[in-house]
Amino acid sequence: LVMLRLNYTVNSNVGGPAAMERRFRFHTGFVTITIAIILVVAVPLTFSTQKMGRETALLSARNIFAEVSRGVSGDINHFFNTVGDMMETVVNAPSIAAGNPGAELSDPRVNFMVSILKKYTNLSSLYIGYGNGDFLQIISLDNVPKMRAAYKATPQTSIITRLIRSSQHGREQTWIHYDKSGAVVARIVQPEVDFDPRTRPWYQEAMRAKNLVFTAPYMFSSSKTPGVTSAISLQSGTAVLGADITLDNIAAILGEYSVSPNSTIFLVDKLRHIVAHPKIATAVEKEENGNFVLSFLDAAQSSDPLLHAVPAFLDALLANNAVAISVDVAGNEYLAMTLDMGINIPSRLYVAIVAHVDDFTGYLKRVLEQSLLFTVLVVILGGGLALYLSGRMSQSLTQVSQDAQRVEHFDFSDGPAYDSH
Repeated sequence: LVMLRLNYTVNSNVGGPAAMERRFRFHTGFVTITIAIILVVAVPLTFSTQKMGRETALLSARNIFAEVSRGVSGDINHFFNTVGDMMETVVNAPSIAAGNPGAELSDPRVNFMVSILKKYTNLSSLYIGYGNGDFLQIISLDNVPKMRAAYKATPQTSIITRLIRSSQHGREQTWIHYDKSGAVVARIVQPEVDFDPRTRPWYQEAMRAKNLVFTAPYMFSSSKTPGVTSAISLQSGTAVLGADITLDNIAAILGEYSVSPNSTIFLVDKLRHIVAHPKIATAVEKEENGNFVLSFLDAAQSSDPLLHAVPAFLDALLANNAVAISVDVAGNEYLAMTLDMGINIPSRLYVAIVAHVDDFTGYLKRVLEQSLLFTVLVVILGGGLALYLSGRMSQSLTQVSQDAQRVEHFDFSDGPAYDSH
């Protein structure tokens, strides 16, 4: 009504440009109001819906993070617990406690340890370090094929026995390679060996604790691969039983989980070392005091942008343990979370999960684009309909204006009939 009051002022020039101006201004006002109503209702509703959808998606993502982290932590803890239970049982076996170890499969001790490795395929080797410095190790290349190169083993080699003991010629090391049938593939004798199990952390920690221990992740001396050792001292206190767990086994567990198509799950310690990763090698060679040694990948030195950014947000993650938070990686928003593994080892390990926010909210952007496109279509169709209706309405209103002007000039003749449809 306000619009009609403003735009339909009686004009003496009934059929001229003023009438056309009135029609044009009515069309414009009607269409403008119609489009404004559509925009005022549709646009805020669209963005409000998108915001609520994003909050819901992120809440769901955080729940997924928590569920997956618990699953990963549970599987890895079960993995370590299984090894620990085995060690506490095997250490009491009579053949393990017997003295004077041999390196041949015919030795009951060796045969028993080989059977353990065949049953527990997550172990790379099983060994005994003696108080007199002797050392017996059984290595299963079937369990960890990638170590063949480190031991210069043939494709036929299945089991390697390694025996270090003192003789009249000094300390000797004997390697015997066996194929699956138990036939000897190679025999190597090395005199003057420097390796002494009594100096190794796993031996010293087990002797000191008098019960089962797990070492911090380190590089195995013989295979040069990263892993963790489980060790327990014999009841006699004269030797220590050890089992090597390569971190490839842990990486395989990590690779079984995912929170989104582009997520990354890895193990990290407080020193920002990437301890295990399902796709990236975590053992790197670096120079120290003129010697090349293997160590764990420093996240800051990684060429992967995501791992490279770990030092920047790790403290925040550790402070919010088991809670997914938003972090910035090269200008992109990610969700990240850490969970303390709770494994009884000297170095605390954390499961870290990182995923791009778009993995969870990307579909909302597509929905927003579709909603805005729909709004544009509604504006076009609504504007067209408003233009048509205003045209129909303006014809009758213009005729009323013309009749009013005739009456004003005392012209009471009949005018054209009104079309109210």
